[in-house]
Amino acid sequence: MKIILNIAKNELRKLFYSPVAWLVLIVFCIQSSLSFSHIFELFMYWKRAKSEATDLTIIAYASPEGLYSAAESYLYLYIPLVTMGIMSHEFSSGSVKLLYSSPVTNVQIVIGKYLALLCFDLALIGILLVFNIFSLFTIHNVDVPLVFCGLLGLFLIIAVSEAIGLFMSSISSYVIVAAMGTFAILAVLSMIGGIGQSIPFVRDITYWLSINSRADVFIRGLITSEDFIYFLMISGLFLSLTVLRLSFNRQPSTFVQRSVRYGIVFLITIAIGYLSAQPDFKHYIDVTRNKVNTLTKGSQDIVSKLPEDVTITTYVNVLARNSFYFLPEEFKNDQKRYEAYVRFKPRLKLKYVYYYHRTNESSLYQKPSKLSEKELLDSTMQVMRMDFNVIPYADIDPKVDLASEGFQQVSLIEGSNNKTAWLRTFNDAIVVPWESEISAALKRLNQKLPIVGVISGHNERSINSNYEDGYKRFTVQKDYRYALVNQGFDVREVSLDQPVADDINILILADPKTALSASQIKNLHSYLMSGKNMMILGEPGAQEYLNPILSDFGVKILPGTLLDTTQHLQPDLMSLKPSTDAIHFSKYFNDILERHEGLYMPTAAALNLIGDKGYLAQVLFNSGSKSWTETQKIDLKSASIVFPANDIREAKTYPTVIALSKDINGRKQKIIVTGDADFLSNGRLFESHETANSGNYNFIPAAFEWLSDGVSPIDNHRPPGIDNDTNISDKSWRIYSVIFRWIYPLILILIAFIIYLRRKSR
Repeated sequence: MKIILNIAKNELRKLFYSPVAWLVLIVFCIQSSLSFSHIFELFMYWKRAKSEATDLTIIAYASPEGLYSAAESYLYLYIPLVTMGIMSHEFSSGSVKLLYSSPVTNVQIVIGKYLALLCFDLALIGILLVFNIFSLFTIHNVDVPLVFCGLLGLFLIIAVSEAIGLFMSSISSYVIVAAMGTFAILAVLSMIGGIGQSIPFVRDITYWLSINSRADVFIRGLITSEDFIYFLMISGLFLSLTVLRLSFNRQPSTFVQRSVRYGIVFLITIAIGYLSAQPDFKHYIDVTRNKVNTLTKGSQDIVSKLPEDVTITTYVNVLARNSFYFLPEEFKNDQKRYEAYVRFKPRLKLKYVYYYHRTNESSLYQKPSKLSEKELLDSTMQVMRMDFNVIPYADIDPKVDLASEGFQQVSLIEGSNNKTAWLRTFNDAIVVPWESEISAALKRLNQKLPIVGVISGHNERSINSNYEDGYKRFTVQKDYRYALVNQGFDVREVSLDQPVADDINILILADPKTALSASQIKNLHSYLMSGKNMMILGEPGAQEYLNPILSDFGVKILPGTLLDTTQHLQPDLMSLKPSTDAIHFSKYFNDILERHEGLYMPTAAALNLIGDKGYLAQVLFNSGSKSWTETQKIDLKSASIVFPANDIREAKTYPTVIALSKDINGRKQKIIVTGDADFLSNGRLFESHETANSGNYNFIPAAFEWLSDGVSPIDNHRPPGIDNDTNISDKSWRIYSVIFRWIYPLILILIAFIIYLRRKSR
């Protein structure tokens, strides 16, 4: 050990007498200082503007624009410059002969020199540590484990690069060749992950060898056994190759002998790496405060109740849109989406079936093509350079009904308990399912999900209508992410001509155009007397049909249409903010407030609470304080619409959404009443306005989570971040900014200059 330390000290002395090492430290310091200053300048801007901010630790260190990501992006450029001469100089100067003739083993030489490089690694980390210490004292409740986990990731990635550089330096006596060789190997390790992705065994090996995103996992605050072992094994691989290289220099051997030894080291590394990448051997530590890299508790509970074996088979129609998300070369990226689930369910298997069938929306042709299906396939595969087996839809098991899914990209989840569920892709910017959709689909394997019945027969809003006023989008539209069928509900139409089926958990009555008959009201009353839940959506003009029903709940829809001329919108368009009760009612309503969105209700009617029917009432949304109900037909585009000064009515706040609850037959019945039905319609759900974006879609999970007694949808909210402010003034930051951008690098320059003078004097 003493010999190793002596070699390390000697090598470290050479490093810090080298202008190249100091140049790397100084440039790295300047770049890191600029990156950190830019980030903190943003924090100070938010503070001056009194903007809401949260998770400042993640923004400063773990985000793609954070300090660690910036540092990682240019560290690869510097390490080859530091390592290029660590062995090459020994060969070019002839001093290696002294090492060979001394009582020093090859292992001691390599470990000693590598130890010196690790000390330089610590010097680079030490530069970043200054910013970490500053953050500890200036960011409220900084997430300390996340900060140091990212540092560990950077240390390990530098250590791997240094091991590679040490090996390349042992190959050639020319420092430029050593540096270029190091760059080349790092480039190969960056690109090798894309090789052989259509061959499962080869894919596992090449992807494991890839260095891409390895440190990013640590930067995000997640320590995985696979990535940690990767850094150890790749470093060990190149250190072992360096030892072998020096051994072959000392004792000449044949090409076959060298190849066998190199091959054995490589195979051992691959074998250990392959095993470490298997789900059964993986272990995880999420060091973040709110466990942002881990499934939420609700999803973990679902996974814990899954059958022993679960298989997700993705059926990829290469002629349909978004097929490129699931091509063989994207397998590992798709696998990452399920890694959080595999962590808790190692026996979750992924399979892929590639087939072709004509659809209305081609992956290649924007307009319908006159080509046959086979010709479309050949053309698509040629243009997209696809080279894998694709079968016709007719060859797929007839039990798999892809026609019902529109032949789009879809996954069939199958459990060993013989239950199945569909997991869909969506027609939005994200396309792939998130945790809430995946968990909702998995939940179908082991739990009975709520069934929503939508009343029909009186020209109500229809779940089968694609018109603007229809309800298809938020209920049964399969390619809409927030549709009830994708969030853990089953939906079907219900007629009140017969008693409501016992399996219906939630009933919806939306804007009927005719009155319910006496027998229909009786069937509805029987359903309600069982204590089950309901949502009633009114509209101006529906009062005469709904008020007889609502009277049992102590609610009345007032005549006329709500108008408000103070919102800078069309007078009959209500822009509503959640009430205090709504914030406590659901986290999804709080999301509307935090995102500065609004619940937009066009042509809404006002609600009124009348009498005491035993229900606990919560007003979730109110109209503006200057609103009124207008019963006369007026020109809404007129600029002169004002509330009449002598009107006996009152311009005030009116309820537009009310939640009611009451204990009936041993269960808590829950009723939601709204004065508008359009706000959930196909055409209005995502309608945006100048004043704010629409938060109407948040009403869906908020309302139905409550109505389903918390069964669905899957709540993936996490506790809000508490590192949401800095305790440094703008004036103080200006001083620190100068220190980081100028004084800090100048101190390093001064130290380097002093060492240079000392060396020159000697």
